[in-house]
Amino acid sequence: MPPGFFHSTADKKIHIIATILLIFFTVNISPAASGENSIPPVHDTVQYHFGYWNDNFPVDNVFGKSMNHGRDDNVTAAFLAQAGMDIHGTYFSLDFFDSIITNKTREYRTDIAIMRLLMRQKQSWGSYSVGIGIVGNDNFGGETIQNSYHSLTGIKKLDLPYLGYSKTGLLLFTGIKKNLVIEPTYGLDLTASHSYRNEVLPNYYKAGLELSVFREKLPHHGISAFRLYSGYLEYYSMKRYFRSMFDNGFTAGAIVSYIIFSKVQLSVFSTTNQYGLEQPHFGFLMEWNCDNKRSIALSDISFP
Repeated sequence: MPPGFFHSTADKKIHIIATILLIFFTVNISPAASGENSIPPVHDTVQYHFGYWNDNFPVDNVFGKSMNHGRDDNVTAAFLAQAGMDIHGTYFSLDFFDSIITNKTREYRTDIAIMRLLMRQKQSWGSYSVGIGIVGNDNFGGETIQNSYHSLTGIKKLDLPYLGYSKTGLLLFTGIKKNLVIEPTYGLDLTASHSYRNEVLPNYYKAGLELSVFREKLPHHGISAFRLYSGYLEYYSMKRYFRSMFDNGFTAGAIVSYIIFSKVQLSVFSTTNQYGLEQPHFGFLMEWNCDNKRSIALSDISFP
């Protein structure tokens, strides 16, 4: 593959996205995907999700030093909170993302916060998503969170001034998922999404494949699902303050979900190049009132 292949012009980007969309609507899917069984039932309870990830493995002596300490990509910590409800195949959710950014080399910090309202509509061939929200970078308490944690664990406090640049803007999100394979205990999906973040954060295109293996019925406790994701990220309109955080590149990850008790699910995951950088991330996700076929996918674990 020639150098710079994915660093294309605007015209080439349009052609790439058009090709992806064409694939979504022309690839044949299994008969099960187009039947009535593919439309999920009404969920009369709200599902809650809380997630956290970092570029260091949280337990020092589990897999050894070579795994737990990643190269610092300035993402000190990232958090996700979501509340959603599924009604006749349409999933509505309110999402909140927060990330603490510290650039030790250039000696500044900033916090990134995103609030988004998302609608995901189920279709016989898969689903599509649209979202609208607000994105901003400023002092949102990240320094207090970080140094409180450092105080509890005996780590030296990190005193960095907040970045003089702050901005708030509109976020628009579109996504689409094409079911390539649907079976009672596994599935394969082709996904693509675009996020416009008003140049507060870099805008991006993302596309990839996601393999899911899950129990047909939720167990009382035990492993409920396993997912693999591999795809490609391409950013544009990147401000210089965030160039050390984001880059174009391939991304991949794996997540294992475990039912603790009565629809309370804990998932642990690891990703590589989550932001397009040569960098691993490790995290966990807690889910209440969960359905293992409807848990947050790996393609969703990133800034929207």
